[in-house]
Amino acid sequence: MVKDSDPDCRNRCVRDSATRSRPQVPKGERFPKCLRLRKRREFERVFARKCSVAGWCIIVYACENDYGFPRLGVSVSKKCGKSVHRNRWKRLMREVFRRNRGRIRGGVDLVLVPRRGSQPDFALMTQDFRELVRRLVGKLRRS
Repeated sequence: MVKDSDPDCRNRCVRDSATRSRPQVPKGERFPKCLRLRKRREFERVFARKCSVAGWCIIVYACENDYGFPRLGVSVSKKCGKSVHRNRWKRLMREVFRRNRGRIRGGVDLVLVPRRGSQPDFALMTQDFRELVRRLVGKLRRS
């Protein structure tokens, strides 16, 4: 039986945690800060543009940006449920964007908002996202 005061056990745990590293994510699969909307004024600019489309489970707002690449903002209110539920929505929306950002042409800022009463479903959200972004980009070009 190993006691809590066993110095060898403590040293082993410290040594193991120091040598462990995070798994390496391939460069093309990362979601760096430059691809995120982080400031309030960035979100306000997208909402002020009033260009949006709604699907089965998400609403997407869009606005042009000067960067030449798409960026994502996620807005999930407390009306969607407790923190565990809200965080699941956020994780799924970020993943859908990360996997599909190569299909989005030009500089566009997107804000994703879940629809009230819908459940977070990755397959449905991916399908919705592709169609909604296609419609939004066309809408932005026309206006």
